[in-house]
Amino acid sequence: WMTAAGGAWNASVLAEYMPYQGTIFKVPGVGAILNESIVTQDFHLFAASLLFMILVVVSFNRFLWAPLYHFAER
Repeated sequence: WMTAAGGAWNASVLAEYMPYQGTIFKVPGVGAILNESIVTQDFHLFAASLLFMILVVVSFNRFLWAPLYHFAER
């Protein structure tokens, strides 16, 4: 379940900002902010959104997945 959730989240982050035939399709989210900040070369926004994403991933691993893993182990 952990692997599937991680893969699904990676795909959804990438799918938030999709250029297609000269048109940009985007939805609000950290993936769209990351992609748009790279396109516009706004490296401060990129660093801030990347830091936010890192904090979310580490928090999920520390406070959700690790306790569930230890519970399943017992």
